[in-house]
Amino acid sequence: MIERPILFSTSMVKKILSDEKTQTRRILLVPWKGNKKTLPYEPYFIEEDGIMYFQDEYGDYHKVKDAYKCPYGRCGDLLWVKETWRIWESATFGSISGEPLDPDIIKGSLKNFEEEFLKSRPIEYLADTNEEGPWRSSIFMPKWASRIKLRITDVDVQKINDITDNDVCAEGFDSRDEFIKLWNNINEKSGYTFEKNNWVWVIKFKRILNNI
Repeated sequence: MIERPILFSTSMVKKILSDEKTQTRRILLVPWKGNKKTLPYEPYFIEEDGIMYFQDEYGDYHKVKDAYKCPYGRCGDLLWVKETWRIWESATFGSISGEPLDPDIIKGSLKNFEEEFLKSRPIEYLADTNEEGPWRSSIFMPKWASRIKLRITDVDVQKINDITDNDVCAEGFDSRDEFIKLWNNINEKSGYTFEKNNWVWVIKFKRILNNI
């Protein structure tokens, strides 16, 4: 069993905590001419001796290393959630002991502090409050600050347009239009809009515990 990190927006963290969200979809990228990209056309996959190949539009076969090896893991593996967070004292502008707080913590910078010291401080998560910042990006959340673990229950591959109404609900949305809107907000800059109908990983999970 392996543990890997996974990023979620604040709105999706709220859905996970309420057990409304039990699926997530992520763009499927494969090695292509030296870079990881989505396939530029509709592939036809075959498997031979455990090696995956795809057939291009010219009928030629190409070997795709680990094409179906999900970077988020397989059934039974754990995901620790990275979300927007901060050391509690960043918001209060005062320490638990009442002593003046280091300016770096107030600014949200933690680079000059030992990990053991930071682990001893209370942590706040944006999903739990409407208070203003400074907040630290989910990208910079270390594993020790994560409070949510997910156990993967299933991994599949599909085209994003094939999402069903039940899947939309499992993604934490009330309607297909809501899902499409958020999907495009997240993926439009990368060129992976819902309309492009790219291949995606479908990761199903169950929340198993809160670390903190």
